[in-house]
Amino acid sequence: MRKLAFLPVALALAAGAAWAGSKQDQSVYIDSVNRNAQGYFGSVRNSASLSEALYCSSSASFPSGSRNGYCYAYDGTKSLACNTGDPQLIQVIQSLAGDGGVYFASDANGQCTFVWGFNASYMPPKKL
Repeated sequence: MRKLAFLPVALALAAGAAWAGSKQDQSVYIDSVNRNAQGYFGSVRNSASLSEALYCSSSASFPSGSRNGYCYAYDGTKSLACNTGDPQLIQVIQSLAGDGGVYFASDANGQCTFVWGFNASYMPPKKL
């Protein structure tokens, strides 16, 4: 029975070893039906395609204090964009790293419904 207690740990270590040194590219992917987009900033920047674009930005107005977040993706043929005034989504947008990635979703009115920023060692850095 004691041997079974170590099984989850062994599986986790084996899975980690399989990813060690892994490298992945994820250029812009847009799902128009479900209105979501994703990609790695480094992959898009390093792409031979000059037509792909992926970015998110945030802004604030003075003196009103209004804040806005925006994400945009273009895969060379179609695009998806969304806006948000939601403080939690804006916080995620502001936390995005230059060599990270983003997944965002939009409703039919162009309002962001979900923003996920991520960083991982397998993601490529932008080349100069």
